[in-house]
Amino acid sequence: MRTTTTNKDGKSVPADGEGQIYGLKMDKNLNLDTAQDVSHALAEIATAMGVIRTAYQDLKTAAQPASVTNAAKAANGPVPAYLTNQIASYKDALARLTGNA
Repeated sequence: MRTTTTNKDGKSVPADGEGQIYGLKMDKNLNLDTAQDVSHALAEIATAMGVIRTAYQDLKTAAQPASVTNAAKAANGPVPAYLTNQIASYKDALARLTGNA
């Protein structure tokens, strides 16, 4: 079993620096015999789905290059005037080309 530490973001990460391990921790004796068993099974499945969502988000984040992530963070703010004018020129040219002028 690997030990974990808490990183600066407050997430539990492997202490050895290797990749994250995701466990569903589902009860191996789930059954649907009674209403209480069904409720327990649904709770177990909901918890497992949360782990799957976390794993997906972590994989999605890891798959994006840092340059894309940083560019997305820096993309907030007003659009420069020259770029707005250039887009307007492109739209006008496209309208003339397609006969919508």
